[in-house]
Amino acid sequence: MSCRCVVISALLLVFPVVLAACDGTSGTTLQGREQATGQTTTSLGADEEVVVQDPYDAEGADAPNYLLPESITVAPGVNLASAPASVPAKRIVMDTPPDTDLNLKPSPADPTRLLWFSQDDALEVSLGSQQVAIEQATSYLKEHGLWLDEWGEPTVSVGSSVSGSATDYKVTSWLVAFPGKAVLPGIPRTVSVRIGDKNRPVGLSLRLPKAESLPGKIVRLRTLDQVLQDLDAWKAGLPSAKLQEKANGQVHLLVQGYRLLYERPLGAATGDYLAVPVYEFGVEIASGEFAGTKGTWRVVAAAETEAAIMRGQGGEGPTSTTIPLPENSGPAHDFFSGLEGEGYAGYKLDHVQVGDYEATVLSIRVEPGEDRASYERIYDHAIRLAAQYGIASGTWEFLRVVLVEATREQKMIESRDLYFSPSALSEVF
Repeated sequence: MSCRCVVISALLLVFPVVLAACDGTSGTTLQGREQATGQTTTSLGADEEVVVQDPYDAEGADAPNYLLPESITVAPGVNLASAPASVPAKRIVMDTPPDTDLNLKPSPADPTRLLWFSQDDALEVSLGSQQVAIEQATSYLKEHGLWLDEWGEPTVSVGSSVSGSATDYKVTSWLVAFPGKAVLPGIPRTVSVRIGDKNRPVGLSLRLPKAESLPGKIVRLRTLDQVLQDLDAWKAGLPSAKLQEKANGQVHLLVQGYRLLYERPLGAATGDYLAVPVYEFGVEIASGEFAGTKGTWRVVAAAETEAAIMRGQGGEGPTSTTIPLPENSGPAHDFFSGLEGEGYAGYKLDHVQVGDYEATVLSIRVEPGEDRASYERIYDHAIRLAAQYGIASGTWEFLRVVLVEATREQKMIESRDLYFSPSALSEVF
């Protein structure tokens, strides 16, 4: 998740204590953890096992996550349904998009996503209400043949902003997102429209994944008992954003429930990809300073995984998900290697997806005791280097800088999203 960019959708907030098996049949109710013998819902006999990519791979990171499990226990009175021994391998491809007159372009980071953006996107804007944004987005989708009966009730969030500081920023567009059906749990179809100056659409994102079975191929899963006893797997997993915002350091976790979901591997940039099964646990911190804090924690469920391959920056080819980056890796390497100053240094570089945007997430270790002026210098240094090397400078990209205290606990100090575009950078630099 090392500091990771984490965005968890609202549908992940409810955790039934006893869950059904993946095929919709009821799982066997067990007291506490699943027994080591396990029960299978898929035959391993003649099927071929498929290896999937690890969506949380952190190999080579030189700093631990600032939220670490010290112990993991199933909450008293909680019965966890047994997990299947394997699940059918599913390939995710782009479904046939509706006919539209918009010039939709494929996403550079998601093969199931199409993008459109206006060349007239402005920084100085006059925005209407969120309700007006919803009405405009709905009309725009219908006008251009992109309205589907499956689109549900929309949500509105900040689509873009110009930041002066962590508390001083101006909203430059609303993002109106319509949920669609989930092709697999955790992999939904969505469409969103960004509404900008004078309530005009300035961007659109359409995700139309389709799940296809691979006959005779399966993904073997770890048992719940194995995962619940594997602290390293949890350290390499993904705590939810709310959990990380409210707690840090080593924590004792109580498991309230779980469900089997699927993730998209970070390396899925072109073509299709294999959906990655993960366990998402509902957890509560049992004791200490953060006792009672609740959230989720995702852990890879697949028994066999391989490291994810990230897409390269600026067409330079794949780069490592962590630092040190390979030598001669181009702009991403030069960008990172330049991020060192008195009292701080970068230690990790990720490229992740945040809602409808692609984010370059830069983690910087800061010496304890630095002041606000030092933090502002770090942000300024990062954005200037990003401009110099063309990092996160696309219309649907931004730079996220995460400051981490250089102590044993590796506690996050703060983070800031730096939204900018080539036109904005030309004015500043």
